[in-house]
Amino acid sequence: MTSPARVWLRRSAAVVASLALFAGTAELAVRLLDPTARVQVIRHDTLAWQMVHGAPQWSVMPTFAPILEGRECQDDRSARQVALIGDSVLQVSDQDPHALGVPGDTRTRLASHMALKLQDALNAAGPQRWCVRDLAQSGYLPYQFHAALQTAHARAPVDVVVLEVFKEDGRYTPIGQDLYNLQGWRRTAAGSPNPWGWVPDPLQDTLFRRSAAWAYASLAWGGPDPTTPDPQGSLDGAYRETVDWSRVHGLDVLLLQVPMLDIPFAQSAEAGAGEWASLESDAAARGVGVLRLAEALKDQDVTQLRMDTCCHYGPAGHAAIARVLADALLARLPAGSAPTSTPAAPTPAAQTSP
Repeated sequence: MTSPARVWLRRSAAVVASLALFAGTAELAVRLLDPTARVQVIRHDTLAWQMVHGAPQWSVMPTFAPILEGRECQDDRSARQVALIGDSVLQVSDQDPHALGVPGDTRTRLASHMALKLQDALNAAGPQRWCVRDLAQSGYLPYQFHAALQTAHARAPVDVVVLEVFKEDGRYTPIGQDLYNLQGWRRTAAGSPNPWGWVPDPLQDTLFRRSAAWAYASLAWGGPDPTTPDPQGSLDGAYRETVDWSRVHGLDVLLLQVPMLDIPFAQSAEAGAGEWASLESDAAARGVGVLRLAEALKDQDVTQLRMDTCCHYGPAGHAAIARVLADALLARLPAGSAPTSTPAAPTPAAQTSP
């Protein structure tokens, strides 16, 4: 006859074995399927990021960086040096060379990219020579813009900064070899997300680093504090740091406000008129220009320019942005330096302030 103690031990062993089997299956499934986390993650084995000026930096398309970053003309001091600073909005196109994989020389494959079209439009206006350096990188957050600009300016002095302004904020936390945007999350002292709170920090750190399933559960369960203020509508934090550094070093600054692309440009322009009033007022006080892209493109069909309903543009969108941005940059040149508009630009002239 089986004693109650043995029954209890057998049942306990069965429970432990079931839990172990479940945990092992979950761990294997997460490692094999690699489901998308509910947070922005930069894997070191995908993008070999490194810390520069206190912020992580990387290159999504290193093969094409020499052309996109204007290294062919960055040392030409007779050319006005323009740095585009931002994220995937200023970099990604549905004809990106790394997505196409088509044969042909690099410059031909990049012909639809906004940076090259912008440089062509500016140089066509004459007589001022221009060099456009696209330093935007997919995944960049505003606090990384300052480091990217400092790096570029040290390599070759920049004259004008076009700084993308979008409804996005955050800061990456290095955990192991990877980066996680955990701004506003409940975290351990070492930086790991700890959404439950009752798990001791040392244990949570160990499980998060060593178990893919536990890490995924932590990211799926957690999230930013809903009371965290929305960063839009002001020139605070990372944007202010980049702008102030630029002005101290004698750089002209043009803020480029980019809209979501799920509604018509005219509707975005109307909604954003008051939404960005504080930023525009703050920028004007610093002698900084503002180009509201939705306003500049309000007569255009958003469905013909966008790549997706988020914020990314296709080749036609890159061409449209290049035209209005060229007009805005030419308008900010000192009087008598160059024409104030690009030849035969079919889109409405950009509106800047001041």
